[in-house]
Amino acid sequence: LRAGAICAAVANRETEEFIVDAGVEDAIRVANEAVRILDTWDKKKEEKNKKTVIPEIIYEWFMEYMKR
Repeated sequence: LRAGAICAAVANRETEEFIVDAGVEDAIRVANEAVRILDTWDKKKEEKNKKTVIPEIIYEWFMEYMKR
């Protein structure tokens, strides 16, 4: 079971400015990328026959991710 939250601030309390949907598209992109990353980790976990994601899996993923 996994859970997470991504929040978007739509109001600036100092200036009393309110922007409808501010940050919503960015939050959606972040959430989608997080799901892609978790899916990749799960596949690597299965390849290595591990019950959980171990630091080695995250390290290997990170090294590949940084090559993009």
